[in-house]
Amino acid sequence: MKGSPINGATAKEPATNDSTVDMSTTCGDAPDGVKEHKHKPSRHSNMLRSFSLQARICRLCGCLFVKDMFAKPPRSPKVVWLHWYTLYAAACLAFFLWFETDVVTRHAIELSDIHRFFTKSLLVLLHVVVIIKACCNFFTMAIGARKMVEFLQKADAFEKERAFFWTDIGGIVTFTAYFVSYTAALIHQEQKVDQDGHLSTRETVDRVLGFFAAFLFFTYDSVNFVALRHSAEVLKHYVLYLKHCIDGFVGCKVVGCEKEAAQKIQAVRLHLCTVVELKSAINSIWHRSIVVSCVGLLLVTCISLYTIITEGLRKTELWIAIGYSAFTSYEFLELARFQAIKDSCRKTPTMDSTTAYSHQVQYLHSTINPDDVSLNGSDFFKINLALLVSMAGSIITYTVILVQTSPEYETPPPCQPVTMVTTTPTVT
Repeated sequence: MKGSPINGATAKEPATNDSTVDMSTTCGDAPDGVKEHKHKPSRHSNMLRSFSLQARICRLCGCLFVKDMFAKPPRSPKVVWLHWYTLYAAACLAFFLWFETDVVTRHAIELSDIHRFFTKSLLVLLHVVVIIKACCNFFTMAIGARKMVEFLQKADAFEKERAFFWTDIGGIVTFTAYFVSYTAALIHQEQKVDQDGHLSTRETVDRVLGFFAAFLFFTYDSVNFVALRHSAEVLKHYVLYLKHCIDGFVGCKVVGCEKEAAQKIQAVRLHLCTVVELKSAINSIWHRSIVVSCVGLLLVTCISLYTIITEGLRKTELWIAIGYSAFTSYEFLELARFQAIKDSCRKTPTMDSTTAYSHQVQYLHSTINPDDVSLNGSDFFKINLALLVSMAGSIITYTVILVQTSPEYETPPPCQPVTMVTTTPTVT
């Protein structure tokens, strides 16, 4: 059977070996999300290619401990801890913690003023939550480095060649806008311009350090979403390819040799099981980070809405928090959209077919489980559109509770009528 992973373009036959799938497209194909270019076999898999830009940025920021990720054979990716890069990574993390702690300390000093103490304490908590989330992602990258290498090796064994290229315009625009606004706000907080309008050497250094700290923060904070989205996108292409292979047995299409068809269905079933294993492998690396990100999004959004209600949009931190909430919500939405492909082959005819063919179709049907392709957060929840609705309801509920229970928003008791007290002089 010949077919293309997407839009019916011609491609090679899927290999009968259950360990590889040819994901290549022919020259001139330009399906949705695919850039048209001349097909050239690559030494790297689709999965590894999708991490190319992120891997280089993470390596620069000291949170990728995999060496020789894009090296040519016979060199292969490996995790090395006794290396100068470990000291560099520790230095980057130490600088990030020092800078962010200094920012939090400045806000904590304002707590000495009891005016609107509750709101100020929530803003300090907002900064702490964001720092904890970024640090959680950093340590997840460090602890899960070996699992990441194993995941990429399994994905490389699953496919042989690649020729598609995809971009997420919305994600790039949202990330760029948020990064620029955050950096500008951070520099605005750092600057202390003299009356003559000139910057001192210390102020210039503060701005440079602020930009570098913002770059580290964005890398640490978004590494989990970027890794999951890239992985889910490539896995989606895998499933689309397998679905296209099954389309030849759907409806009234003629099945030629049923023995050959049974073998192909068996190969598709084994490939589908491999895709589910790959999803479980990448999910096992980031499932705790997903939980922390979800909790952090709820806290940041609730605190931001509460502060807007009580104080308006005067504070720079609120604009940063709003942008952070919008960016994180967009990432959750994109992860939820990847769950649209759940039922790939439910209409395969089995009437008047051989026993082997019918059994293979039955096995394939029983293999398809919608929950298997859903990313989850440590079995607490699954990332889908229903989760976004629940999070929106929780944000509204918690914000209302904050406003109603805030001591700064309590109305004073009504004035009581003045009672006249008369005194009787004592008679001596």
